This record gives sequence, C-alpha cells and structure tokens, in this order.
Amino acid sequence: MLEQILQSLLIIAAIGLMLFVLYRIVKVSAALFLIGLISGLVFIEIYGIYLFFTERYYFMV
Repeated sequence: MLEQILQSLLIIAAIGLMLFVLYRIVKVSAALFLIGLISGLVFIEIYGIYLFFTERYYFMV
C-alpha cells in the first residue's frame, strides 16, 4: 500500500517536472519568435528607407 502511494507521488512529480520543462521551452521559443519578428520588421523598414534614398526613380511614378 505504501509502495503504491510513493509510486503515485513519484509519477505525479515526474509529470509535473515534465510540464514545467515544457512550459519553459515554450516560453523561450515564444520569446525568440518575437525577437525574430521584431528584428525582421526593423530590417524591412531600414531596407525600405535605404531603397527610397538609393533607387529614387522607382518611387517617382
């Protein structure tokens, strides 16, 4: 009886630890995705400004 209770507690602790690690992985991947998205948007804006000043004849329509 005591062995079953300890085994159940161990299983619950292991599942909790797995969920905690999964939560941390999802949190880090979401942060990296947002950093990449913001960096991409900044690059697009800066490249657009660069093109505006270097390739003016494309914008003179």
